[in-house]
Amino acid sequence: MLGKNKKLIVTYFTSSEAIATEKICNARGLSGGRIITTPRQLTADCGMAFSIGIEHKDEFEKMLKEERIKYDKIVELDV
Repeated sequence: MLGKNKKLIVTYFTSSEAIATEKICNARGLSGGRIITTPRQLTADCGMAFSIGIEHKDEFEKMLKEERIKYDKIVELDV
């Protein structure tokens, strides 16, 4: 069985914000992030979330602010 890894999970009000996050991460070379289905323990209006390694937390949160990405919440989960 694989061990769990801590990830940042970002939930959104709209799917367009999740897609924009992925595009911006790719453009900035912020690797390891991807769009996922929102985990059951979280709720989101659009059903989409973005997952990225916890090691990118500071850079990722700064990027969201700089790019004015609107999101619901950011949580840390073991996945």
